[in-house]
Amino acid sequence: MRTFRYRYLLLVVTGLVLLASYAAASLELSSEGTLRDAVPNDRRLLRTNTEEGVDSTETYNEERGITAKVGSLVKNWKIKQMFKNGKTFEEIFNKGITSGDVWFALKIPNLQNKMSLTDLQRNPKFVKWFNYDAWYAWKTAK
Repeated sequence: MRTFRYRYLLLVVTGLVLLASYAAASLELSSEGTLRDAVPNDRRLLRTNTEEGVDSTETYNEERGITAKVGSLVKNWKIKQMFKNGKTFEEIFNKGITSGDVWFALKIPNLQNKMSLTDLQRNPKFVKWFNYDAWYAWKTAK
């Protein structure tokens, strides 16, 4: 029970740190005045501020990078939770999750440096993913 509390506390603290860094980055962007009026996904509103010599596309891309990192962390966490909670492959597939998304959520590429693919396939922690990978290939081939 105690380790669960520490893990939960670590998760909360990590989330707060990510939110604080994102907020600090967005405050910097709004104080520069280069992206104040821009809608995040609308490139038509981006402009280069030649008077101050600040390229707004640079700051826009930096903001998108931070947003993408936070988004991928959340997505990977949700994928792990779905597998942990025993969701059916059909439910996972209907959420639009590809086998590649699961591949990176479970950090299989990093694990391949430590374990062979055969060992990973036999590992009870990852066998569900390999089953989903085969099922996904069959489902999309239809």
